[in-house]
Formats: sequence, structure tokens, C-alpha cells
Amino acid sequence: MVRQRHRGTAIISIGIVSTIALVATGWFIYQCQNRLTTPKSELKRNAKCFILTPEMFSQGINWKQEVSHGSVVLVSSELNNLADELKSILPSHQHRIIIVDNPKAIWSAVRHLKKYELIISRNQISSMPADIRRYVSTISVV
Repeated sequence: MVRQRHRGTAIISIGIVSTIALVATGWFIYQCQNRLTTPKSELKRNAKCFILTPEMFSQGINWKQEVSHGSVVLVSSELNNLADELKSILPSHQHRIIIVDNPKAIWSAVRHLKKYELIISRNQISSMPADIRRYVSTISVV
């Protein structure tokens, strides 16, 4: 009877030690994987929202690089020709060029996208709603 009790205690002890070793190994592997991949918050930190103007388009911004980092370009429907030109430059990223019908819809899209940085031109500052600062971390004026 004493041997059976000792054997049961040994089996339970081996089970506990095995479980701890398994959990520790899993935690170690998880930590190593996190160091190798880029966190989403870091990718989002690079993401920008451009409200396109003719002046901004002619400044020579590297649109391929910007869009590849998760940035989005909002284009007013009056500037459809610039949107078409951008789409021809960025054929694989056309989904990141959004044509918006009116100024209210532009600000609504900015709120919805919640990108890290908003890039606007000087003449758009006066029409920018006050609450936009809650939805983006940085506002840059070009």
C-alpha cells in the first residue's frame, strides 16, 4: 500500500514538472517569435493619411514608399485627374487611393482610418474640424 501511494505521488510530481517545462518552453518560443516580427503598432506608427492637393502632388513625395508603409491618400472628387495619375503610378496599391465626394466625407474618412499622422496643406487647416486631433497622433502641414 505504501509503494502504491509513493508511485502515485511520483507520477503526479513528474506530471507537474513536465507541465512546467512545457509551459516554459512555449513561453520562450513565443518571446523569440515576437522579437523577429514587426509589431502592428510599429507598422501603424509609420502609416499616414494624406489629403491630396495639387501642391502636395507636385512636391515630389515618394508615393510608392509611403503607400507601402500603410499610408492612405484621400482625394477630393474635384481632383479626379490626380487620383487617376496616382493610380497609374501605384497599380498594386489602388485600394489605398480613396476618392471622396465632399469635404465632410474627407474628415469622416480621416476619423475612421485613425492613421498615425495626418498630412494636409496649409489651406486645409481652416476647414479641419477640432475633434480630428483625437483620431490622429500627429498633424503635419505641407
